[in-house]
Amino acid sequence: MQTTRITFTGEEIRTRLRLRMARGTTFKHRFELLDENGSPFDLTGASIVLAVKQTPDTDAFIIRKQIVDGGENDFAGGKFVMYIAPEDFERVSAGWYVFGISLALSAGTFELSAGDLLTYEPIGSSPESNQRVIS
Repeated sequence: MQTTRITFTGEEIRTRLRLRMARGTTFKHRFELLDENGSPFDLTGASIVLAVKQTPDTDAFIIRKQIVDGGENDFAGGKFVMYIAPEDFERVSAGWYVFGISLALSAGTFELSAGDLLTYEPIGSSPESNQRVIS
């Protein structure tokens, strides 16, 4: 699983990523939030939402789900995983989509990351060969 590290200073970040995901596979991408001193940013009590849409101007969401603490997510340690299950994309065709991850804290709501997500028909047998960050 690939990891994106973000230094969070209490302002909008919008780390831009281009990700790819093979249809029919589970997609995971880890985020680690750090404070301005490089220490883990405590996300305890935060609300983190992943949203995926056809285009930025589309109102309808393909995916809109809450990322919760526990399991692979360690909010106290500033870590969470963007998780997309195979069934999340069953009803849509392969192609380019847009995603955003927002973080709601008592100080306000911030967009942490946004980008493009390419879904495609898999060509290899290894899950790692079918998901990665692309430029």
